[in-house]
Amino acid sequence: MTGNADESAVRNRVHGYVRRALLLRQIHSNKGSSAQRRGRNYVIVTVVVAAVVSVIGFMGPDRLAGSMSRIWPVEATTIGDLYNLAVLAILVVTLLGLVYRFDERSNRHYRSIEVLTEFIRDIEDLVALSAAGARLLTEDDLTATRERYKGILAALPPSSDREYLRAKKSATGKREKARDAERIAGEAPARWDDMTSKSPIEPALGSQLAGIVLQQPWLGVLTVVRNVLGESAWVTGGFVREAAWDHVHGFVIPTAWSDVDIVYFDPDRKTEDDEHRLEAKLQIVSANVKWSVKNQARMHKVAGDAPYESLEAAVRRFPETATAIACRLGRDNRIKLLAPHGLRDLFDLKVRRTPGFDLDRFRRRVSQKRWKSIWTRLEIEQLRDELAKDDEPGR
Repeated sequence: MTGNADESAVRNRVHGYVRRALLLRQIHSNKGSSAQRRGRNYVIVTVVVAAVVSVIGFMGPDRLAGSMSRIWPVEATTIGDLYNLAVLAILVVTLLGLVYRFDERSNRHYRSIEVLTEFIRDIEDLVALSAAGARLLTEDDLTATRERYKGILAALPPSSDREYLRAKKSATGKREKARDAERIAGEAPARWDDMTSKSPIEPALGSQLAGIVLQQPWLGVLTVVRNVLGESAWVTGGFVREAAWDHVHGFVIPTAWSDVDIVYFDPDRKTEDDEHRLEAKLQIVSANVKWSVKNQARMHKVAGDAPYESLEAAVRRFPETATAIACRLGRDNRIKLLAPHGLRDLFDLKVRRTPGFDLDRFRRRVSQKRWKSIWTRLEIEQLRDELAKDDEPGR
């Protein structure tokens, strides 16, 4: 008990640096936004004043006064005075730009946000692994966290007490909005549709999975896929499987994706070049994600199967029942689910090969993936006694 209590105390102290970093990130977010607004206003004023100087300088006060007199009487001397003021304004604006360097300040604050965000994610991952029992936090971790925080703090632009209070107020407002959003989401059932034709998805589990992927960061990916590739493209693989496993394990920080698998079914365009073009489209919109797009109308050759007659038939032949799941976001903003083997194994944390999938390939795949090193409660089922079922008709 003492060991657990000690680790809990270390975990709380480590997480305390996350709270400090969150407040610092809010400070620099406020300052970056303010510098950006000032920089934008600076550009607008510069352009307007430069335009006035250019027009008067090009036409001359006398000629411009003559042209304007047809609409509004004005003296040439007045335009000359305006010209002198505009030239002075150009000088003042230029000096202000040199002194305050609005763009440079804005970039410095946004760079601070990136550094703090990286620190927050790393420490939250550390705390989440500790909470899940996958890693032991020690005083050495606390010391390393403290020293890293001090190093970041020393490199950041200084902040005043007023900025600190403003950031605290902003952070409180954001937390209240987040709580309201969670309350509203909790009161309304997750919107989803079962697109599986032969084996209906368990309603409670379908709602649970939809509720997970309707949150960030999954919703952002689903939105990009829908907007770029349309409703014929489905997200599958680890994106869906690991979202559920993270949820059941209680992970605070989602496990990072090695890539995002997209599947579709188009028997008329079955070349890898077509898939690469779709990947390039996604990469333009979201360059920080590694996209993998596969047309299942050709993947039977890779798997050594007979041709698939539909996307559902292809998904049914995926290696594990927990992997044989696909989802997409519809134009109605409802989650569409495709799960030929249901969702029970997924949420029961059972890694079971699908009927007909080669047992040796299944073993190699499980060994290579090393899922249990991350999701420790998984049950890997070898299913040796079911080898005979592979030869059943229709498998």
